[in-house]
Amino acid sequence: MSKLLHADNNRMLRSRLFRLGMISLMALLVITFVLDGEDEPLKGTEAGFQGLLLFLPMVCSFIIILFVGHEFGNGAIRNKLIVGHLRSHVYTSWMIVGIVVTLIGMAFSAALLAVNCAVEGGFDELTAKPLIIVWTVLLCELLCNAALSLLLAVILPGAKGAVVSFIFQYALLMVSMIAMEGGGVAWVKTLSYFFPQGLMGVAALQAAPEKPWMYILCSLSAAVAFFALGIYHFRRKDLN
Repeated sequence: MSKLLHADNNRMLRSRLFRLGMISLMALLVITFVLDGEDEPLKGTEAGFQGLLLFLPMVCSFIIILFVGHEFGNGAIRNKLIVGHLRSHVYTSWMIVGIVVTLIGMAFSAALLAVNCAVEGGFDELTAKPLIIVWTVLLCELLCNAALSLLLAVILPGAKGAVVSFIFQYALLMVSMIAMEGGGVAWVKTLSYFFPQGLMGVAALQAAPEKPWMYILCSLSAAVAFFALGIYHFRRKDLN
């Protein structure tokens, strides 16, 4: 299992897909700073954070789905099974790789937000407690996003999964924008408990959502459920 995980992580981190995804994420955040930034402290950084809620889960989802889809296409999965790896180990390794991608994306994004905050001179207005709560909630919801993306990657490998993921992510954005305008009903607002896009208008750098433990519990529970469903489907999937 450790050798399998090490090999998968190396392939991911050295792949053009990963590099292109991270570069695209950074570019999108910089564009957000430029378009929405103002002279007021934290204005551009806050806009960048809201953009992060949209772009980071989408980029991570594409990377995970296309990486796993490539493994389906080049026969790598069959080779792993031939040498004795269990399907559950293969799937778990993919999940860990997805978590690594998510953490790296968060780290790059946080660093870019910190740089922009320093340029704006907004560090004096930041307080630690809401920052910790907001980023903890975001991490849990990104893990849910990664688990769902991996499930999609196994059900619809390759480009099909990426298209479905894009439609789903875009739908989440539209629903979240409706909720921000005050038109959301109860079921719409519950999306914020599971997916980062739902946090738009609910959370900010200095405004943690109410009852953050609910967000953490719901998103992690959903992540575990998606992971279990993914392993079940992958065990039954015909690789021919």
